[in-house]
Amino acid sequence: MGWNPGPLPSDAPPGILCHLGVGPIFRAATFSHTIPDRAMPTIRIPLALPFLALAFIALSACASGGGSANGTGEPVEERSTLETLTLGETWVLRSVRGMEAIPESAVPSIQFLTNGRLTGNTSCNQMNGRYALDGVAVDFAGLATTRMACDGAPGEMEPRFLQTLEAARFLELGPEFLDLFDEDGERVARFSRR
Repeated sequence: MGWNPGPLPSDAPPGILCHLGVGPIFRAATFSHTIPDRAMPTIRIPLALPFLALAFIALSACASGGGSANGTGEPVEERSTLETLTLGETWVLRSVRGMEAIPESAVPSIQFLTNGRLTGNTSCNQMNGRYALDGVAVDFAGLATTRMACDGAPGEMEPRFLQTLEAARFLELGPEFLDLFDEDGERVARFSRR
């Protein structure tokens, strides 16, 4: 038997006019299909019905998040992770493992790229590698450099910088700085935006 909206007024435009005793609530184009071999009534289906169902599902999904990005309805905390960084932005080393003043001739830098890749300069050589991020936990891996030999401050800074990246386990992002911490929570490096 099918859904029957009742008789249509003779002056009704193409489509159907649904009513539930309170007046018209829906108007849509319909199609009818009659099976002549059997005694079945005409089936009228609003063409807009599937679209309305999809719209309802989409709006329900939007409403379930409660206006928050985490879907809990709670306000989202600002996260101090690389997720909030502009990828490709250059961060310049300002201090490393107790060395508060970096010589002008030996300033390493780092850039975080998409897909967990990174690039930079060790103050002596170009560097690339990978990083993994889980909240504020960070892991640098696969660090590789070009093989140019450097004397003086750049030659001394490179191994210190690479060892610091390998020892880093956590990070903190401030408005103009990025700090790296070792597994004991000791700050091992501070970067600023270039």
